[in-house]
Amino acid sequence: MLKFEKEVKEAIKNKLEKEGMFDKKIINWVTNKFLTLVLELDVTSDGRVLAILTKSFSMEELEKYSKEYLQYSWKYEIDREFAHILSRKTGLNNEERKNEYKTKVRELVQLILNAINGDKQAYQEFVEKYDKYVFDKSESENLGLKKFIPLGILICLSRNQDNPLNFSNIEKTAVKNIDKRVAKFVVSDIRSEVGCLLGLRKRKKDATELLNDFKTMIEDSAENDDSDKKDETIESIKLERDQYKSSLILIQKSFDELVENLQEETKNIASEQIKEFFISLNSGKYGNFLDKIPLTEDLLKEIRTNNIEVPQEVKRVLIFIKSVIKFIKDQGVTPIKEVNTIFEGTAEDIAQMDYVGEEFLGDEVKKLRVVAPGYTYKDYIISIPKVEEVNE
Repeated sequence: MLKFEKEVKEAIKNKLEKEGMFDKKIINWVTNKFLTLVLELDVTSDGRVLAILTKSFSMEELEKYSKEYLQYSWKYEIDREFAHILSRKTGLNNEERKNEYKTKVRELVQLILNAINGDKQAYQEFVEKYDKYVFDKSESENLGLKKFIPLGILICLSRNQDNPLNFSNIEKTAVKNIDKRVAKFVVSDIRSEVGCLLGLRKRKKDATELLNDFKTMIEDSAENDDSDKKDETIESIKLERDQYKSSLILIQKSFDELVENLQEETKNIASEQIKEFFISLNSGKYGNFLDKIPLTEDLLKEIRTNNIEVPQEVKRVLIFIKSVIKFIKDQGVTPIKEVNTIFEGTAEDIAQMDYVGEEFLGDEVKKLRVVAPGYTYKDYIISIPKVEEVNE
């Protein structure tokens, strides 16, 4: 048993419960199974991946996953394109990238296990390399690969073959439900917990604990105030004054820490909620609103340039749409590519884009057109660009 195994498992369990990860989420199971294959097998060709996934999941589950996550529908039966899109979606669409992913995840897993067992140097090396592999944009051009490293770490910590933290079957199942977003939060909690246990980080209280501490101090002060006043002397009054002074200093310190924590928590929650809002806005449910902005702007420009007369009720709608577009841009939502841009590229060049066209053969170079720009909000990717093959 590792030195801090119990505490780390408790931190993981608390986060999983908070995120509702004990309810089965088949969408995440398929992705996690694919990442497990990449981490455990020497070679993961599309054909081999497809064969294993069809044995592990029903056709109904794979079809649901394909439509909702991959946005791909096969014509007659599941085909290799399904596995190809899945590998591209995770940024692991060639053996070189799979080996890079495997090497980085395994390195980080060994370091964090050593840290959990009490190795301070391993912890510091883990923090340095984790930040480099996951957050440093100059470390790798493959953003997809970086986003799935935290999930790979959790898979390795819970997989059946090793199970170094001795997860129960229920806890293993909960890890299968994790997506890349939650995985990043869980690894952050592991990192924080181990750092505190090693004495390398100061444990921060959350807002609830700080409010309770403040409440206790107020109650203690009130009790002191109700003491028998008959026995008061000049010295006791001075002593009580000093005690109140100390309490006020503690209260001020708690308030400062509370404000800092609340601001940090609020900022993180707000950013996450705004990101989810824009992702939702660009979903099929809302007609891929963001992707249609360039076309709408072209339409508005054409109406203005050519002095096209439009009915008053239509004009009001156009003014409203223009205001919405301005609002979105003001929030920092920016396009990744320019619509209708034509360029030449290989399958590797568009690994982080949705592609419509005939399958690439080897290092084949195709002429491509951007049909949807893709968008970012701050450092978050809301949607990836979409390109189609240009048939000449």
